[in-house]
Amino acid sequence: MNEVVSMNAANPSKGLREGGGRLMFEGASLTISAERLRSCSMRDLVDIIEMAIAVRNTIWAARDRPHFSDEKDEFTPGGKVVDEMADWFEGLIDTIQECVRAAKPRTSEEAKMKTFALLTYLTPLLDDLHEVSIITATGLREISDLEFRERGRR
Repeated sequence: MNEVVSMNAANPSKGLREGGGRLMFEGASLTISAERLRSCSMRDLVDIIEMAIAVRNTIWAARDRPHFSDEKDEFTPGGKVVDEMADWFEGLIDTIQECVRAAKPRTSEEAKMKTFALLTYLTPLLDDLHEVSIITATGLREISDLEFRERGRR
C-alpha cells in the first residue's frame, strides 16, 4: 500500500494513486505518501486525521455557500475549485484511516488511540451499528491483549 494522496488538476477524482502526485495551486504543491503517514506515531495519526476532517468540513461549509452555485444548482468555476480541494482532503482522510486501520499498536494506549480514531472517522459514515460494534469489539480485544502483556512485563 504505497498510495500517495495527490490532486490531478485535470482529473480531481484521481485522488489516490501509486507512485507520485501533487496538490498544485499556482506554484505550490503538497505530496503526502502513505509510507510517510505509516511512519507517524498513532498519536500523530489521530491528530492529523482530526485536523484533516476539520479542514475538509470547513471546505464543505464554504463550498455550500450560494455564490459557489449557479441558478441550476451546479458549481461555479470557484465552486469547482473548492470542491476539488474537498476531494483532495477526502482522499487524505481515507489514506490516513487506512494507515490507522493497518497499524499494529505496541502499547495499550496506542490501541486505545487507534480504536478512537477509527470510531471517530467511521461512525458518522456507517448506517449499521453492527459494524460499529465490530470495530469497538476488535479494538477492545487489542487493548486487552496489550494490557495483559504490559502487566506481565512488570
